[in-house]
Amino acid sequence: MHLSNDQRRILAHPFPSRMRDRTPATSAEQSDCVVVRACAGSGKTVLMVELARTYADETLIYTSLNPAVAGRTASQLPDNVRCQSLHQLARQALSEEYGDKLKRQQDITRRLSPQSLGWLGSFSSQSRSLMAQGLNTFFAASEAVPMPEHLPEHVAEQLSPAELRQIVESMRLVWDCLLDPADHQQGLSFNALLKLWSQHGQPLDADLVMLDEAQDATPALLAMLRRQRCDLLLIGDPHQSLARQAEGLSSLDSPLLADATVYSLPGAWRFGPSLAALGTRLAACSPTAREQGMSGLGPATRLALPAVRDSCCATALATA
Repeated sequence: MHLSNDQRRILAHPFPSRMRDRTPATSAEQSDCVVVRACAGSGKTVLMVELARTYADETLIYTSLNPAVAGRTASQLPDNVRCQSLHQLARQALSEEYGDKLKRQQDITRRLSPQSLGWLGSFSSQSRSLMAQGLNTFFAASEAVPMPEHLPEHVAEQLSPAELRQIVESMRLVWDCLLDPADHQQGLSFNALLKLWSQHGQPLDADLVMLDEAQDATPALLAMLRRQRCDLLLIGDPHQSLARQAEGLSSLDSPLLADATVYSLPGAWRFGPSLAALGTRLAACSPTAREQGMSGLGPATRLALPAVRDSCCATALATA
């Protein structure tokens, strides 16, 4: 299989689990975290397949924030890789303490809804909406308890101190209910499950965990992964982040990954140098552009007429 020099460089990374002669790490400080910033078509799946083969005697976990991507990639990985969704990993990690709670709540929604907070009492629909928004933000954050800053921007300024205190206290009551294995009043959402996992789940049993589509990992998920005693490979395309911050950052730029080893896969196998150069020009039009230029590793690509090409660039500049 033909590999790019960038792929070979990542495959040669000295992960600690390779150096320990299969002796488990005793703390997170003994593990390693590698971040791969990969452009579209750069061979992410090939990289993970080859990495798994070099770990033939170790246990690996592959998971993804995109179920469709996870399904396609899982079928190509070797037998020493356990392929599970984040939902499945969370349930497994929480089964010992929260098994009964999870059995009773098979239907886990994507986000916590205001309607699910009806048991709290005589709150207005607007207050329940604010609490639901605040809790959904908290579930994705790294803080241990809901805070006023998890509420929508500027909301705190519009509420009286008593109203703000009541809403935050109610958010914390909901979280306390979710933390209690015996309390079944509040239904779980997907991010609430991950948050619960981040604070109370059992450690992952693996030598290396590979997280695909990591550009959209929440701070809560990243914080939990960084506490694991296994090596981590976080791979994603910052240009495809669904939750880019105002300054153009993705989750791969998180302060939680400040000490990670960072590699890039800027070479795309889907097209040649000429289209890669055009893509680099278009990406550079963004005021928040941070990635290095793409290179085309595939067959030569015929571009559109110069007038059409220049029109694309002009449009990108006008909308940047």
